[in-house]
Amino acid sequence: MLRRSAVQLAAAIAAGLIASPAAHAAATINNILPDTAVARSPGLTLVVGCSACQSGSTVYWNNTALATSAQFGLIATVPASLLASPGSISITILNSDGSRSNPATFTVQATTAVPNISGASPQFLFDTTTGIFGEKIIEVVGSQVEVGATVTWNGVNLATGGGFGSLADGSLGAILVGTVPINLLQPGPVAITVVNPGSAPSNTLNFTVPPLRTIGSISPATVAPGSPDFTLTINGSNFTAGDVIIVRPTAAPALPALTTQFISSSQLVGTVPAASVATAGTLEVWTRTVVAGGGFAQANYSSVNEVPLTVGGLSPACTYSLSTSAATVGPAASTGSVQVIAPATCAWTASSPSNSVTIAAGASGTGNGTVNYSVAASNTAQTITLTIAGLPFTINQVTGCLFGLTPSGAAVPAAGGGGNFAVGALGTACSWTATSNATWLTASGAGPGNGTVNYTASPNASSVGRSGTITAGGQTFKVVQAANAPCTYSLQQAGQSFPAAGGNGTATVQTAAGCTWNATSNVQWLTIAQTTSTTASYTVAANPAAAARTGSLTIAGQTYSVTQAGASSNVTCSANAPVSPQVALEGARPPM
Repeated sequence: MLRRSAVQLAAAIAAGLIASPAAHAAATINNILPDTAVARSPGLTLVVGCSACQSGSTVYWNNTALATSAQFGLIATVPASLLASPGSISITILNSDGSRSNPATFTVQATTAVPNISGASPQFLFDTTTGIFGEKIIEVVGSQVEVGATVTWNGVNLATGGGFGSLADGSLGAILVGTVPINLLQPGPVAITVVNPGSAPSNTLNFTVPPLRTIGSISPATVAPGSPDFTLTINGSNFTAGDVIIVRPTAAPALPALTTQFISSSQLVGTVPAASVATAGTLEVWTRTVVAGGGFAQANYSSVNEVPLTVGGLSPACTYSLSTSAATVGPAASTGSVQVIAPATCAWTASSPSNSVTIAAGASGTGNGTVNYSVAASNTAQTITLTIAGLPFTINQVTGCLFGLTPSGAAVPAAGGGGNFAVGALGTACSWTATSNATWLTASGAGPGNGTVNYTASPNASSVGRSGTITAGGQTFKVVQAANAPCTYSLQQAGQSFPAAGGNGTATVQTAAGCTWNATSNVQWLTIAQTTSTTASYTVAANPAAAARTGSLTIAGQTYSVTQAGASSNVTCSANAPVSPQVALEGARPPM
């Protein structure tokens, strides 16, 4: 069975696989399919890919003419009688003008042959009905290929048909065309083989499938007819340097690639010429790479979807937004929704590029609406981008446990306080415990599943702010506590006086709780005995000198004076004077 799209068949004709009757060049055989058969097998249909074939050309089996028809090449019928015994057969083409082609060899073998493959080339098939690149074909060239040969993709048998001509690299031989379903187009290594009915697999061709390019949105999505050259921005995923933007009128051949600038893996920018938007209509936009990647020939490697560029159709007043741009889900099957915000008269659609995510409801709408989606279970992490109202909506499917905190932090005053936050666990079996890294911050709460953590911060007496964290499910909740008022200091009294004998004293410091200070003496005879948070006890030594003395303490930055009397000020002086005897001179009188 021949499996070729209309575009490919037209290209085969344009390439000269069938020449006009007026051509007189000798025919050239590019390939035959099959090129091998088992002796005594039933008759078969031989497909001959040729250049410069003429109307009425005949395929020859050695010297035996075969019944021949033309259909994008030559189709010849080989009867079972010609396959009776092993041998090597020369296949040629006799044109109607008498010229004969080069020979190709067909082999009849006693047993089933093991195929040998030498090259392969992939390309997308574009479905003009659905407007997407729904599948990919892999063209394989080789030899010893029998009727019923099948192309395999990582061990999976592909629906297989025949092809004409040669590969892009010029490889000749029997060409098989295998159709690769979209679900097999996963990035990674690919092993290609060919198997004849009942045979062992052929040698293996190893390729690497690059990440699939996906278009999420374009800007602008609408332009007026007759607009001048303008810049078109494509937002999507997995773009690489060398990718180009392609536009074409709906159901018409593609226009040349735009002059394209690679911005990032999620954005391309190209210039659309005025000629492309001269009249009203719709242009289909997709991307293609011209760079080989990972060993996979990518000359036709395209994005897996396309988006419309409307010329004069939709009203420029239609603007769209989504309630959120992304969602994260676990490995189990799940559902979700996203809101579309749009003017009442503006229509929109929603689509998914993967069977892993389906649109359950809201595949289209007008004005505001809701899109419900379903995510299939998967043990492999993956990212899938839906296109909703022309905007990307990314679903990240993760494996294992995933946690999130709401909110992610809080501030508390210096006086202390408490609060709580929510722990979201992706998976009911996912356990967690809340722990704090600071003694002043306590936390309580544990999982599995969703839960709440309560926390309390004690007062902060310090003039410096502080922060602590609470960890739950590997996620961090940060608590920032304000500082207390700045510390100020004063002394209840400015000093004290002591006698020469000395003694002990206490100075009282007035300051807020938590404020620290120290005390020092500026003289040897005055020493600090002990301090508490509010007092400084000191000792005054005896003063042996007669003179008084003064010293000071520095307490919390304040000066505290101590005055001590001298030793002389404590001496009591007394004197005993002799008393003259009193003589009584009675009757005696001084002489007159």
